[in-house]
Amino acid sequence: MAQVGPLMASDNPNLATFRDHGGKVVMWHGFADQLIVPQGTIEYYDAVTQALGGGYAQTQQFARLFMAPGVGHCGGGSGPQPQALFDAVVNWVEHGVAPDRILASKAVAGGTQICPYPALAHWTGVGSTDDAANFVCN
Repeated sequence: MAQVGPLMASDNPNLATFRDHGGKVVMWHGFADQLIVPQGTIEYYDAVTQALGGGYAQTQQFARLFMAPGVGHCGGGSGPQPQALFDAVVNWVEHGVAPDRILASKAVAGGTQICPYPALAHWTGVGSTDDAANFVCN
């Protein structure tokens, strides 16, 4: 493992070459993931931010992390499931529009939005909590 580990590992936070070649990445993780600890994904994103310098604003120019509340491993759970992630990447790469939120929907009813880390979606206090328009990212 020691010989192939460096070739197979995906935990290197130095994404400078990827960024410098115009790469864009949208990552997401469910806060209720019972198999892979969500904090590990947050720590990786923080490590990318630290490795490249410039804080979250700089990192978010090429990499966005969306943490989905109540969502388990590969989906499932009581939380809203992220939707149209591929479309978000395509829109970012082809049209230069970075995703400032990802729409999410629940299996039963309703929806919300998931904000780019470190922001979280907060209900405005007006209207239904099942309507994404009634949430803001901060």
